[in-house]
Amino acid sequence: MDNSALVHVDQLLSGISIKYRNTNFVAMEVFPELQVAKDSDKYRIYDRNFRLPETARANKAEAREHSFAVSTGTYTLEEHALVDYITDRDKSNYDLSDLRADTTEELTDKILQRMEKSVADLFTSTSWSQNVSLSAAQQWSSDTTTSNPIPQMDTAGTVVMENSGYEKNIGIIPHRAMIAAKNHTSIIDRIKYTSVDITPAMLAGLFDLPKLLVPKAVIDTAAEGVASSISPLWGDNVFVGYRAERAGPLKPSAGYVFRSNKALVKSWREEKRSADAIEVGMLYQAKVVASLAGYLIKDTLA
Repeated sequence: MDNSALVHVDQLLSGISIKYRNTNFVAMEVFPELQVAKDSDKYRIYDRNFRLPETARANKAEAREHSFAVSTGTYTLEEHALVDYITDRDKSNYDLSDLRADTTEELTDKILQRMEKSVADLFTSTSWSQNVSLSAAQQWSSDTTTSNPIPQMDTAGTVVMENSGYEKNIGIIPHRAMIAAKNHTSIIDRIKYTSVDITPAMLAGLFDLPKLLVPKAVIDTAAEGVASSISPLWGDNVFVGYRAERAGPLKPSAGYVFRSNKALVKSWREEKRSADAIEVGMLYQAKVVASLAGYLIKDTLA
């Protein structure tokens, strides 16, 4: 039986999906989310333009013309969807409203985990031409004077500002790298007289970063049915960059998450399964749109 006519957008469950957040995920904070109406379209790329235009005007002369130097790139949204079924037996054993909400949140969580990986995969030297690979002596985990994270982070911010024209306002230090940083002798010496605890907020202040994200998501890379192989999803690369405070087609930013504003959750009846189907879907693409507004510090750990 074709159930397509019975499929409907579930506004209540869509609201639950939209509000759901896993605190270990940071993808939605790394790049601003830009709502788009089309599944594929162009976006603006702002070119570097530090040339000072001539602004003097003679009496009665027309003002000199100046405009943004821009080029264009394209995005293509990818659709991600998962479905699960609530059987009539499930309904008799559990509160239906809780079961529907829990199912929606579980499906949403898995799709957001996929988004987290999509964003994390962008933080390689392929995406960011401004980067450095730390030698063994420079790695934060070596805890030596030559591995001091502070000048490395200062260099990253300076490179971003001098090449993009924007001051750094976001940093990403994955959980293991954060542990190495807060236990580094150079860091401890800087703040040992002010606090016994070294928090991400304190390191953000030390690195002069208005926003510091510490990703903690993990991923099981083993095939289904094989013993688990858990590893950090974000690895050990550290990022410093500039992101737009508010998303907008005319606002430069290191990257954007282009996302459709279409409905998220659908539900329908599956009589053959004696179950109600709940499907969560998202259309998005994460893209680096201004690579000069970011700097990557690779291999911070041994």
